[in-house]
Amino acid sequence: MKTMPFSTDPAPFQFGTKAQTLALLAPRVSLSCLCDQIIVPVADWRENPADMVGAIVSRMAPRRLAVRSSSTIEDTAEHSNAGAFHSVTGVESTDHDIRTAMESVIASYGDQAGDQEVLVQPMVEDVVI
Repeated sequence: MKTMPFSTDPAPFQFGTKAQTLALLAPRVSLSCLCDQIIVPVADWRENPADMVGAIVSRMAPRRLAVRSSSTIEDTAEHSNAGAFHSVTGVESTDHDIRTAMESVIASYGDQAGDQEVLVQPMVEDVVI
């Protein structure tokens, strides 16, 4: 079995949201790669969803997407809330489908949505391992 070597940077690793943790891991992984991602703060989405959709489409289209929860209370050092919030996979890179997926994920945050974010990545398909 091959392990994924990480950087020997002596700074301790700090976990954040799912999106923040993936962004922090990306430069430390040397034999693998992590998917491209866009982090969309819920506050930014609510302020101007059209701009957010435009940014997602311009960077990710024509790929299908995974619109994933990325909550500050999803996974912490103290406990896991894995599966507590909604994610939508197989999202087409269209205005309507992105808006529908984003609203679904944000709605799953309930009253805590304002301070959360949504992680948008290309849909990984045909995975072998």
